[in-house]
Amino acid sequence: MPTDGTNEPIHTVAQAIERVNRVLNEQFLPIWVTGEISNLYDRNHWYFDLVEGNAALHCVAWQSVNRRFRFNVENGTKVNVRGKFTIYPDRGQFQILVDRMELAGEGALRAEFERLRRDLESEGLFRPEHKKPIPRFPRRIALLTAQSGAAVRDVIQNFSRRYPLTEIVHIPTLVQGRSAPDSITHAIQRAMRNDVNADVLLLTRGGGSFEDLNAFNDEFVARAIFACPIPVVSAIGHEKDVSISDYVADQRAATPSTAVELMAPDLIELRQLVSGTRQWLLTNTNAALVHRYQDLETLNARLRKPTQDIEYHTNDVARMREKLRVVFDAKHKQHLTSVVNLDQRLQRVTPLASLKNLSVRLTNLEHRLQRSNPITQLNNLEQRRVESRRQLHALVTNSLDLHRSQLRLAIAHLSRVKPINNIDGLLERVSRMRDTLRLTTHNNIETMNAAFRQKVATLRAVSPLATLERGYAVVTKPDGSTWGEIVSNIGSVSPGDQINAHVHGGTIDAIVQSTTTREEEEENQSSAS
Repeated sequence: MPTDGTNEPIHTVAQAIERVNRVLNEQFLPIWVTGEISNLYDRNHWYFDLVEGNAALHCVAWQSVNRRFRFNVENGTKVNVRGKFTIYPDRGQFQILVDRMELAGEGALRAEFERLRRDLESEGLFRPEHKKPIPRFPRRIALLTAQSGAAVRDVIQNFSRRYPLTEIVHIPTLVQGRSAPDSITHAIQRAMRNDVNADVLLLTRGGGSFEDLNAFNDEFVARAIFACPIPVVSAIGHEKDVSISDYVADQRAATPSTAVELMAPDLIELRQLVSGTRQWLLTNTNAALVHRYQDLETLNARLRKPTQDIEYHTNDVARMREKLRVVFDAKHKQHLTSVVNLDQRLQRVTPLASLKNLSVRLTNLEHRLQRSNPITQLNNLEQRRVESRRQLHALVTNSLDLHRSQLRLAIAHLSRVKPINNIDGLLERVSRMRDTLRLTTHNNIETMNAAFRQKVATLRAVSPLATLERGYAVVTKPDGSTWGEIVSNIGSVSPGDQINAHVHGGTIDAIVQSTTTREEEEENQSSAS
């Protein structure tokens, strides 16, 4: 009971526990605790104690939480748990409400790595058809790495040297520690925003131990990478380090420097390619233009000139006019000669006896002369000449009109096929050929890059060093060479022989104490049973 005169309130048990819980919720953030599991009850909700020596902390993981744990636990399993402190009102028990759990220790981490890798692979997250192509000429790259360090410096410097046209948007994130997976997931979501407007995302950090790189083996990080609509390149650690992020990403790079070479072309090589392509286009374009010009000259030479036709017909008319004049002069001269001869004959006829007859004959002759008067004939010839001239003029006029019409048609045809139009069409074809060449060159380079990456992946998959990294060893006998003679059969060694066991990271020197064949092992097992 409080002493008289004080105002300290008296709480019920439930009120006291509620007050303590309120203080714990308000003042204590979620905390990570490591220890061994004991007294596990794992039906639906999990109830267990986390122990270390003589210390124990009761833990609760509700079914909605523990269903996310992708590993099996049992009494004695060492784990790391995260949660908030609380007091269970019914028993007044101090406990922690678990919201995350992971296996502790490198061996456990590697086991969890293999389990998660198998699960995600069975879901199809690693399939090639889900891999998005990396842009050949990225305009903006979202760089997800630590705030500072060698990795970010190397990436920015290599991009500036190799392809300075790319803009780097640095999105800082934690790359190590318990909070790193959440930080990486949030950084990926930020890189997807429109204000970043990145063409490709580079997730990278420098080398470290397996535990240091474990943030990139987180399931939430893997699913965030898979769901990202932007192509993701993963460059975690060194060449020997392989993370879940590398499997899920659209492209894996062994190191940050290698990632830069994969993501950005060499500006010097691009300039050489553009220069060579430009020279090829100029050479072929000039050759095509020369060929077309020669065709144009050939067609122009085959085209008839209207002026030559007009000149030819003009000369023909002049020849016809001259021929007509010669014929007319000859006829006129012939009639004049006949008149002169007739006059001479009249002067020779003088007898008086024949005067009357001659008078009659003269009268008749006069009538005949009147009918065959050269002047009359000349008048007739003149009329015929005038008519011939009129017909000739009409013929010449019609011929000139016809040739003028043909000349106009020829001029119109020349206007339609004028060389400048052909040159414009040829230039347009050259432009289309240049675009087609650029696209074909780009596709060929992409195909060669894909084939090269496939060959690198195949070589890496069959590398004996990769086999050693999975825990196998190669046993040899020293023979003076670097590796020695490989021991492929039990009969190759005898007790007392010196052997070398090549494992990941080095070589173990040993001496054979004894040998046992497969048949001897089976006999020993049969005898023991």
